[in-house]
Amino acid sequence: VVRNRQLRDLETYFVQHGASCSLMHRLFSMSRKMTHRRRNELGTCIPAGRYHLPKPRTREQICIAWDKLSPEPLSMRYFRLHQLFPEFSLAALDATVNEQDIGL
Repeated sequence: VVRNRQLRDLETYFVQHGASCSLMHRLFSMSRKMTHRRRNELGTCIPAGRYHLPKPRTREQICIAWDKLSPEPLSMRYFRLHQLFPEFSLAALDATVNEQDIGL
């Protein structure tokens, strides 16, 4: 029961801090429909269109921090990264740490 509560709290945190549907699916196996439902329940508004990536120097700092968090489970890495860079949405942080993979 405690573990389920912790997982639900972590999911809520991610939804409230701008995680994309794809990130929610990767971390929590949450469908796009469920992610939208949770956003509605929580009153979380995600702006339409593309999110802004950090400036190059900040992206470098984010990637360095990401690498230092590597032994942690993926969801906790994103959580802790967002604690270090709360001015960015989880979607922007996800795009930053994966920018080589997606060709940004």
